[in-house]
Amino acid sequence: MKYTAEALKARPDYKFNIYGLDVLIPEIRRGSFDDFDFECGRFELGVASCTVGSLSLEINVTSCGDRDTDKYVNVPVVSYFLCVRGRNEYNDYVWGDGGYMDDHGFETEVDFNRDDWKEQLEADMITKLITIKECYWLTFDGANFRRGDTFLVMDMINKTEKFGIFKRSGGGHSEHLASFNTYEEATEWCEERNWEYWDENEFVWYLEIEERW
Repeated sequence: MKYTAEALKARPDYKFNIYGLDVLIPEIRRGSFDDFDFECGRFELGVASCTVGSLSLEINVTSCGDRDTDKYVNVPVVSYFLCVRGRNEYNDYVWGDGGYMDDHGFETEVDFNRDDWKEQLEADMITKLITIKECYWLTFDGANFRRGDTFLVMDMINKTEKFGIFKRSGGGHSEHLASFNTYEEATEWCEERNWEYWDENEFVWYLEIEERW
């Protein structure tokens, strides 16, 4: 299903919130933090978020380290951080880390110098969530990992060479079924068999991005 921004915003589980980013806007515009320690840096995490069901994109405003001096640089860096919801070994819903998404080409495309930065941010976060979901075979509506296997999500995001289809058994064993060079090919192969990303049965079908051999 191809989602639109309007469809996501109409969902009852859609939430867009500012948790302190507005306070940091003057520092972002100026290009430096007011209160800064060059030894410890500055890390303002989760200052805004856009959540749809089992996926949440958050804003972190942090300082970067200088490799030459081993100190932090007083320049605010605005980054997207992905959180994914799945089930742990007790079958309870839990949130896991998907990692920083700017490392994978999903950078903030917002002009924080403009008065409408908040509207721009919401639109950009929605667009990025839709693209991330489609690129990494994630879901808004169910578990993105099982039995605490958050590493599966991290592997899917960090490895970008080849798409593989696997069958996971209840005992934790996996059987490799097929490999594809593109996300579209892998998706079509699954859709032809009416497979969803996570099956509620004992056996779980999932898509993982492999290293190219």
